[in-house]
Amino acid sequence: IGGWLIWAPGTFIARLGFGYLFAKLALDKNNNERDFIVQLVGLIIGGAFMIFVYYIWEVILYGNWIIALSSIPANIFLRFIKYTSILYNFTNTLYSN
Repeated sequence: IGGWLIWAPGTFIARLGFGYLFAKLALDKNNNERDFIVQLVGLIIGGAFMIFVYYIWEVILYGNWIIALSSIPANIFLRFIKYTSILYNFTNTLYSN
């Protein structure tokens, strides 16, 4: 197995966990669905979970804890850019009504 296919199981776990954590935290019926802070916390915790899963997956793939650490800064940067745009669009959609 090589290429993109080798990342599929790790990505599946990471995305599934992120979706669950975000939905549980940010869209829980006990919270106001338009609460920006709760959504932000959901994104941060979900993003941290994804970074952790990708780190563990890289340790499994590379067999080295140190080499896998080198991808964490790039993962943090990518999550910041992605979730900033998602949160911006999500809150604009909710508050436009």
